[in-house]
Parts: sequence; structure tokens; C-alpha cells
Amino acid sequence: MRVILQKFSFKAYLTQYIYRIELGDSTETSRPTFYKGRPYRLHFFWSRTLWRSFTVSTKVTQPFLTIQQLAYDVAKRVANELRPGQTEKDAAQLLRKALQKEKIDQWFHVPFAWFGKRTRFEGMKSFKDFLPSNCTLGEGDVFILDIAPISNGYVGDIGYTTTVGPNENLRLAKNFLLSLRDQIPNLVGRLPTMSEVYETVERQMRKAGYDPCHLSYPFGVLGHRVHRMGGAWLPSLTLPFGYLSWFPLRSQWTFLLHGISSELLNQRHRGGKNGFWAIEPHIGGEGFGAKFEEILVVEDDRAYWLSDDISHLLTD
Repeated sequence: MRVILQKFSFKAYLTQYIYRIELGDSTETSRPTFYKGRPYRLHFFWSRTLWRSFTVSTKVTQPFLTIQQLAYDVAKRVANELRPGQTEKDAAQLLRKALQKEKIDQWFHVPFAWFGKRTRFEGMKSFKDFLPSNCTLGEGDVFILDIAPISNGYVGDIGYTTTVGPNENLRLAKNFLLSLRDQIPNLVGRLPTMSEVYETVERQMRKAGYDPCHLSYPFGVLGHRVHRMGGAWLPSLTLPFGYLSWFPLRSQWTFLLHGISSELLNQRHRGGKNGFWAIEPHIGGEGFGAKFEEILVVEDDRAYWLSDDISHLLTD
């Protein structure tokens, strides 16, 4: 392992502008620089040479695909078990137990469940607000389950939206998300930067009459890169404050390895496009929100979804 150490500011870490440690077998590199007058903000520059050589093989994609499929299977199974009167906390606990039955005991982020109006993220201001609450599920409510299990270092970060009973508004929203899903690989291939992809997708949402709920996520992300994660020796421990309540220690280790700024798909993204991206468009209709999340693979000359399975966007 080749390690390049850069000057590190703990204050920079806490404000999310994280330094970079580069692994020798990584497909990308960055060179953090402290700008004068902005001593705690790290900027990332990607090596064009290394990014041009980025390719993937079945050996790399298959483990990501396997854990992504398992994650969706678990989410669908738990969704079918949920009944009116249960809480978001109940759903999150069912997700944990279902993952443990699959011998999964680590995750990139804690299991999330959002019911009813909370699927729009209205009034959510802090990291704590997003955590599962005592909000109860009602008949006809839309709900979202979002999990990110880890298997052998590979992450399956998914989001599944469904409802208790029929819901015509959700059916229409899923149809829009399905059309958006069809467009995204072409947008990534055609547009010069990921920030332009972000802006185009947001415009499409507004044009269709939906609110872009992903703006309410920390850093307003439409997605983020995923990597094979190290740090398997770290426990699935979270701390009860800030973003540390979302991400276990193993994820914190990954942030240290890869940084954050260039890994997020938002309006401020700078850097290359290539890699594995967990894309999560999240739209808001009247009284509800809907999303999906799955891995998009971006190579030198093409972008494509890791899986052709679209069952998570189909309605019964």
C-alpha cells in the first residue's frame, strides 16, 4: 500500500472538508490544497491520466451487484411485513434483524425509514431529524426504506419507496422516476461535469411538478461515490451526535481514505466522473416523497446502471 499523507486539520474534518489518503490500488487520486484566506477548506483535484484509464470488470461489478440485490430483497421483504400503527423505529429494527439473518452486521449508514409526510423531509433541519422516529404508518401512506449493507467491503446502498394499499400519486411519481432513470446514463455520458448532471436532473424534477427533496439532504446530494470499503476490523458503532449518528466507524475510515468533497454529487462537485455512484433522485409530491437509489457505473466512454432490474420502480 502506498500512502500519501497530507497536512490534516481536525477542524477541517469536523466541517466535512476532509483530507485525502491515497491507496496505491485506487483508480483515482487527489491533491488537497489549502488556499490562502480559507485555511480550513480543502479542494480536490483529480488526476486526468488515472481517470482516463478507469475501467471495470465483472470481478469488480458482481460483488456490488450481489449486495445491491440483497439490499433490495431485504427492503421489499420488510415493506411487506409493515402494517398501519407501526413506527419508523419499528421498521428500522426490522431492517436490522433482516440484514442480520443474511449474516450482514455492518452497513455504510444506519437503516432509515420515513413514513407519510416525513418522506418529503419537511422540517428536517439536523442529522438527528432524519433518524427513525415514532411517526406511525397509516393506511395509504407512502413510506421509504433506505439501507446500505456491507458484504466483504462492497456496499449496497439502496432506497425503496412503496405504500400501504393503492396510491395513485405514488404510481405517477414512480413512473416519473423510471423515466428519469432512463435519462441519467445519457446525461452523465453527454454532459461535461457531474454538477451539470445534477442541475439538469433538478430542472427535470421541477418541470414535472415535483420538488427536489434531495436538496434537504446534508450537502444537497443527488448521489455519492461508493468504493470497496476497508476497515473491517472496526465495529458498527455510531455516536449520538451530528453525522456521526448516521455513519459507523468503518464509514468514517472510508471518508478518511477517499475524502468527501469530490465524492458527492451536488451542485458544487468538482472532479472526474468515472467510478461507482450511488444515485438517489428524491422527489416530493403533495404530502409525500419518493426516491430510488442504485449504483451507476461510469467508465471512460459510457455510463450504465449496475442492474437492469427495475422492479423497485414498478407498482403492484
